[in-house]
Amino acid sequence: MKLLPLTPQDKDFWFSLNTHGNPETFFNHIAAQTAYILWEDTVPVGLMHHCILWEHLPFLNLLLVAPEHRRKGLDAKAMGLWEQEMKAQGFAMVLTSTQADEEAQHFYRCLGYVDCGGLVFHHTPLDQPLELFLYKVLPLTPLKQTPAATPFQLEDYMMQKPYVTREPQPERNRVCYNVDGVLFAVITLDQNNQPVYITLKVPPEQGEALRSQYEDVIHGLYGSPLHRSSIKIGGSVPEVLLKELVNQSYQFSFKRIPLKRRVELLNR
Repeated sequence: MKLLPLTPQDKDFWFSLNTHGNPETFFNHIAAQTAYILWEDTVPVGLMHHCILWEHLPFLNLLLVAPEHRRKGLDAKAMGLWEQEMKAQGFAMVLTSTQADEEAQHFYRCLGYVDCGGLVFHHTPLDQPLELFLYKVLPLTPLKQTPAATPFQLEDYMMQKPYVTREPQPERNRVCYNVDGVLFAVITLDQNNQPVYITLKVPPEQGEALRSQYEDVIHGLYGSPLHRSSIKIGGSVPEVLLKELVNQSYQFSFKRIPLKRRVELLNR
């Protein structure tokens, strides 16, 4: 994917997605160099726009991906490219916002954004649900685009965690991973015993956000599909995000271990 500055030639595509814009602001974006078109090879797939607050804080106003290109992880890639661009321009932090009743908040949190407050516009001309604000401190060195995790990398990563055991269940074509006997991950195998999906504990709102962003995330194949998500191994979900989800599921299961037993484990 490429993130290229907006040009006059992009006008038709811009307004095909951004139906609330107007020609004056379009050309203002070009002059200020604060808007971009997202490209996959030679195909425009989305757009972004930001402004600069207080001369030192980029605020992302708009991120839109064309409907036919959604659920492919393109918006997460676009955010990574935009963050790299802001870092290259010398900014140390970025900011964005979304309404409290919108799913985008879970998407941003998955990317490492942190809630930092909200605005209430009740009984005003701009009446709407609470506007949530989220920030992210940019790393000191640019993040590399990380590929999806391979099955062996994923298993090694899980087995390095404390108190984890591996439980093959060939009769059910799966391998279970437990932390002190509490299940936190299941890898589903195909007919050739090759890993296909990993099922993890994921909160319902986060699971819905992930499914809306990645076509390789589905409802959990095991347990409660509402509280679990299954992710295709080697698919569109980046390795760094998959590892974060593994960590989260591990923590959920570790907290289910009785307190007395947890204390015993931690004092070993």
